[in-house]
Amino acid sequence: MQREAELEAFALFHFRVRKAAGNGSLPVKALPWFIFKLASPFNETLRELYATRPLWETPIDLENARLVQFLGREPYTPLDKAVDTTLRALGCLGA
Repeated sequence: MQREAELEAFALFHFRVRKAAGNGSLPVKALPWFIFKLASPFNETLRELYATRPLWETPIDLENARLVQFLGREPYTPLDKAVDTTLRALGCLGA
C-alpha cells in the first residue's frame, strides 16, 4: 500500500505456484482422465469435468518476473505455517 502510486490502475502480478507452496521442485503429474471418461455416464459432475479436458491440457506458466522486479523477491508463507494457521482459524487444532 505504501507503493500504490507506483502501480497502474489494474496492475497484474503472478506467483509461481509451486514455489508459493514452499517447494519449487514439486512434481507436476497428469490427471488420470480415463477415470473421468469411464465414470462420466454415471456421474454428471465427472462428465462435465471431462468436458474441460482440453483446457487442462494446455500448459500455462505464470511468470513471476514482474512481481520479483517490483518487490525484490517473491513473498510466500511456508506450507506448514499456512496449513497450521488455517486449521487453527477453523477451530480444528484448538486455540
